[in-house]
Amino acid sequence: MDDITLLTIGLLVFAGVQVWLQYRSEQRRQSERQADRDEAIDRAFHLVWAEHFRLEGLSDHLSKADLIELALLDVLRANDVLPRDWGKVTESLAALSREAGFLGGVAVTSGHDLERHIAIYIGSVKTFAREAPPELTRAERIQWIRRNRGAALEPWEKSIRREVDQLAKLFWDVAAHNPRIALERRLDFSDHLSSDLAKAAVSAIAKRVLQPDRDPSSNQPKPRSG
Repeated sequence: MDDITLLTIGLLVFAGVQVWLQYRSEQRRQSERQADRDEAIDRAFHLVWAEHFRLEGLSDHLSKADLIELALLDVLRANDVLPRDWGKVTESLAALSREAGFLGGVAVTSGHDLERHIAIYIGSVKTFAREAPPELTRAERIQWIRRNRGAALEPWEKSIRREVDQLAKLFWDVAAHNPRIALERRLDFSDHLSSDLAKAAVSAIAKRVLQPDRDPSSNQPKPRSG
């Protein structure tokens, strides 16, 4: 081969290497960008899922409690059904998917409606409490309200319990609308948990959460469409 031919081959090899390096670099950048997007989606998923889990715990508590007693003790609070930071939750909803954003808007509206319902209920209970004879103890006042005003309060109580339960389920529906929900998410907790709260939480999680094919309201798999 003459020098020109060798030079041409060398240039072609050099150009090919440069193209290959650029391709590899672009592939790496795309992988990094996808990893960043996946991480953002996962963070958003866990925040929305945490709201579902919190509301589910509140629903379970209210299903067993005497709402009149909670209202008189100022333990029943209307804003407990709302996230502490709507801005962060809204950002997470938008990060999940367009569908999650739409259902999240329904959740926002439902949460504020429920907040008003609970506030009305609390105000009604306290108004009825002032009608009770002043010499009654708190326990007796609760019984007096239940006996004399229970018929008026019962529909509100049923509605509040149902709406909190539905809001918790709605937040799961929102969380489930993300492109990574089909992934099997394995959690590797330490075997040396010291608190009973952590042990109970891990036990509950092991039974039913972060499994996309399970309905969070039951231990049965979700029915599949198609």
